[in-house]
Amino acid sequence: MIPKSAATTWGVMAALVLLALVLYRRLREDAPGRLQNTFELFMEQLCSLIREIVRRDPAPYVPLTATLFLFVFASNLVGMIPGLSSPTSDLGVTAALAVVVFCSVPFYGIRARGARRYLRTYLEPNAFMLPFNVLGEITRTLSLAVRLFGNIMSGEFLLLVVIGVVTTVLHGYARVFLPAAFALTLFLSVLSLITAVIQAYIFTILSLVYIGAAVERRDRPARTHGAPAAAEAGPDTRETPNAGPLRLLKKSNETEGENDG
Repeated sequence: MIPKSAATTWGVMAALVLLALVLYRRLREDAPGRLQNTFELFMEQLCSLIREIVRRDPAPYVPLTATLFLFVFASNLVGMIPGLSSPTSDLGVTAALAVVVFCSVPFYGIRARGARRYLRTYLEPNAFMLPFNVLGEITRTLSLAVRLFGNIMSGEFLLLVVIGVVTTVLHGYARVFLPAAFALTLFLSVLSLITAVIQAYIFTILSLVYIGAAVERRDRPARTHGAPAAAEAGPDTRETPNAGPLRLLKKSNETEGENDG
């Protein structure tokens, strides 16, 4: 029998893929629609957040962080549907998300600094710190999983308890207390929506912090002949602010391809 959390997880992924296909078919540069404008705004905020935390060109980090945020946010919203529970209220799902972040940190760190320089950070400040540094990587991964799981599960449990109490107490007095019960249910629904956004935001922020620490902890080369520090920061995508994030990401990918060539 397929676990309920697995079924809802695959349902969320299918819905996100369908949304991406719809957005791709409706993508216009001259006359963008409301859906495109919404995602353009989301992308602008996400790119700005990546620049602030990672301090690099956001293009390589957008696919991971955008996927994490959208999946966690959509999964949190599933719990508001009667008869369904959020996939993120299952510790197995949140642990899988944390493992993705755990594997992404060394991937981006090695990509930015090289394997030797990145692995050397586990020996800082001396070789005796190796087991503690490794343990720190593992424990923060566990904290990502447990934090998201605990917050979502407790929120859903509280919502079910309140609804059960309201239904029991108001049984037989529905006509008198129906407006109050409706207002309470509406308030809890809005609270669940806010919680879904906040938890997705926190998970994404922490992932970016871990990735940014892996990318930025490096031996900075000495400047020669007065070379400006901006040359180390990669391609600057802020020089064309009106181009839109989709075209900026395309330009960044083209620049990265030319550098690799």
